Formats: sequence, C-alpha cells, structure tokens
Amino acid sequence: MDKLCDNNTFGRTQLTKIVNLTQCHVGIDLEFVFIKKAAGPFDKEVIKVESLAKKRGWFNTHKRTGTYGYYYRRGENIQDRCSAAITILGSQKNEMDRLIAAFKKMNTDQAEIFDTVYAVWNDLLIDHIGPTEDKIREGFYAWSKEKERFTSEQVHKCIWWIKENSFVPLGRGEKTQTRYRDWE
Repeated sequence: MDKLCDNNTFGRTQLTKIVNLTQCHVGIDLEFVFIKKAAGPFDKEVIKVESLAKKRGWFNTHKRTGTYGYYYRRGENIQDRCSAAITILGSQKNEMDRLIAAFKKMNTDQAEIFDTVYAVWNDLLIDHIGPTEDKIREGFYAWSKEKERFTSEQVHKCIWWIKENSFVPLGRGEKTQTRYRDWE
C-alpha cells in the first residue's frame, strides 16, 4: 500500500491482484480464498481488510468521484504495517519488492490481465495440465465473458512478459474457486 497508493490507477482491483499474487507467486499465505470474478481473482475479504485498515490507521479507502472504483491513501500508522510486512515476508521480501515494482508500471487493465493469466496458468499446473499458450489463452477467455474485451495479442504479450520477467507460476497455493465455500 505504501509503495503503490500514489499511483492514480491503484485501487481495489489492483490491490486484490497483488494480494492474490502475494499468495500464489511470492508464497505468503494470507488466508484469502480467491474466486473467479469478471476482473480476475477476487476475495470479498479485501473489503473487510479495508475496514480494519481504516480503524487501525493503516490506510483509508475512498470512492472515486465521477467514475467507477476506489482508491487508497496512507493512514497515520502505515509504517507499523510496513515493519510488520518485512517480518512476515522474511526471505521473500525481495520477490515482493520485485512484484510491487512491476505493479508500479501497470494500469488496472494490465494488472487484471497479468493476474488472470497467472491464475489460469497456476491452476493448470495445480491440475497437472501442461500450460501451453493455447491452454492459457483458452482458460483466460473461459474465465468470464468480460475477458472478451482483451485481444488475443494482449494475452500473448502478457504470457511473454511473465516469462521474460520471471513471474512464471509454479502451481503454488490454492486453485482459484468458481464460488465461495458453502460455509462462508
């Protein structure tokens, strides 16, 4: 949050994407359970985290005026969470910093494509299915009808970018769910 909240496009969608990738790519279990939603992996618990963050003074959530979505501003106690994050990340801090640096350069659409392609690829590995580009692309468009707004070339470029930047999934974490668990 501290490193990304000054980006104009950083909001709930991108926060959700980076939390998912923190679990699946960085390997830090934050106990989120992601489901398939139109904008990619989503867990409604992010909204509860926003509420807790406001109460604790870590960050504040604001509705965008005249447009869709939410954005964030640092709270007075953000440094407390930054210190805690360093402890939680341990040896994975450098990889988390690398992920954050990548997100700094992305707009919301790019973050959505990246996280969805990553999730499809990761889910294929979890299912022991070879993640060919055709299978990844097929899974991307099967994710939701809303994914049709992205071109095949955008998906191809994302797959290439993931490989080029060493963000290749390892089949780590939980598979993306199609709905929330019955007891939730």
